Amino acid sequence: MHSWVKRSGLLVLSLVLFSRIGHAGVALASLSGNWININTGARDIVKIAIGNSGANVNAHVWGACEPTPCDWGDKNGIAYSNDVSQPVVNNTDYISVIFPQGFADRILVIRPIGSDEIQVVSLNQFTDGSGRSNYSTVETFKRENRLELAAPILLNPKCGATFNIYPRTTHLQWRAVPGATSYTVEIDCFDCCVAGKWCTEVGRTWLVVPNIRTLSYSFDFVGAQPGRWRVWAAGSGRLEGLKSEWCEFRYTK
Repeated sequence: MHSWVKRSGLLVLSLVLFSRIGHAGVALASLSGNWININTGARDIVKIAIGNSGANVNAHVWGACEPTPCDWGDKNGIAYSNDVSQPVVNNTDYISVIFPQGFADRILVIRPIGSDEIQVVSLNQFTDGSGRSNYSTVETFKRENRLELAAPILLNPKCGATFNIYPRTTHLQWRAVPGATSYTVEIDCFDCCVAGKWCTEVGRTWLVVPNIRTLSYSFDFVGAQPGRWRVWAAGSGRLEGLKSEWCEFRYTK
């Protein structure tokens, strides 16, 4: 283990411990589960899965990558009590985990800040000689099954796109939402249900496709007319996320 990692861990723990004097620890088992970064634009860590067996603890981490989060893997960690006489299994105040990644060493310090939130301090030291500056982040995570899933960011086709092709095969693509297990696509059609109206404007549905496990969907559009689409994520426990805005397109032939 790099000496920097050891020194950084001690430094971070010292700093956060000073801010937590007098706070009670929590049962280690209460931290087990999936945690999602509340910052949907996070560029470091998007998801953490914490597990434990007695006083032993581990963390599985996913980082911010496109089009899907990248898997850092699973590492054993160390749980800390806030009292030398109190066992960590009943009185955990912090968890530290180290992720050596070849090009960088990353040390995470995790602390509970409520029944459904944790704070994660991430210290990142580059070891590849790239000259990039070492950096730190402090992020808040919520339990996955209690987090409102963000609306997906639509990628393709661009809103307002016009197509002059036949067959009218349309390829939809969107960005991953942390915590999502599947996606639902809704496609609306202008003039398909009532002349001069979108189907949804008259209380009808043209096409809804649930349980999509990828970040794309393809279909053949009905005619030379406007259409629009939107997407929303679904998570564990039948959790449904926010819907994206409608994105219009048009076929001319």
